[in-house]
Amino acid sequence: MKRSNVRCPVCGQLNEGLDLEETEGWAECCKCKVVFMAPSYARQSFNQKLPLVNLPDHAVKAVKA
Repeated sequence: MKRSNVRCPVCGQLNEGLDLEETEGWAECCKCKVVFMAPSYARQSFNQKLPLVNLPDHAVKAVKA
């Protein structure tokens, strides 16, 4: 079990001794209580290629301004 120190992206509080492996990168700030994903885990998660999704025409037309 590896403990990590992660700074909150909202308030800047340093959250110490977090076990990010147990929570798959998620943490709750001890000061402002916001839940966020640690940047190191976010990079790992979003660097993986995501499958493309084909939307039906009516969904795209509803979004266009």
